[in-house]
Amino acid sequence: MTLIGHDNTRRHLLSNVMQQRTYTTNGTNAIANRFDQLKKQIASATDPQEKAILERQLAIHQLYADDQKNIKPTPPSTTFDRDITLFRGTREIQIRFFGRAHTDGDIVVFLPRERIAAMGDMIPNGLTNISYTGDGFIREWPDTLEQILALDFETVIPGHGAVFKGKDQIRAQQA
Repeated sequence: MTLIGHDNTRRHLLSNVMQQRTYTTNGTNAIANRFDQLKKQIASATDPQEKAILERQLAIHQLYADDQKNIKPTPPSTTFDRDITLFRGTREIQIRFFGRAHTDGDIVVFLPRERIAAMGDMIPNGLTNISYTGDGFIREWPDTLEQILALDFETVIPGHGAVFKGKDQIRAQQA
């Protein structure tokens, strides 16, 4: 299997990424905080149905926490600095790096014929949502999005949430 990613992504995944602030803040610490929050909600819940839902959420989070030990970062086997183009039959697949945004390895997968751009966590779904910025490159992110806006796409696949049409949400993220 070929894994494709930016040069920076490979460099990070070959380091001690599981001990770095981004993972511990959003991984182990976030899990512990969510456990505490759910336990408090369960203790104060008076509606049996609500309590059952919260207990189910706690059980799911426990499974997630237990599985953390099985995470083995796998770096890409094929990397690039600016862009790489793949051809699968008649489909052209452009994988492009426009600059730092949410991370320093954010890429866009662009299908020019289909006018589809997959942007990962650089763009959330929803005009009122903003991406997590604790490990982002805030000053560079708007310029990176500006370059992406120059692509001829209609459909966006965000890192989270439903697919959406148009560029308005990207402009909102820039602002």
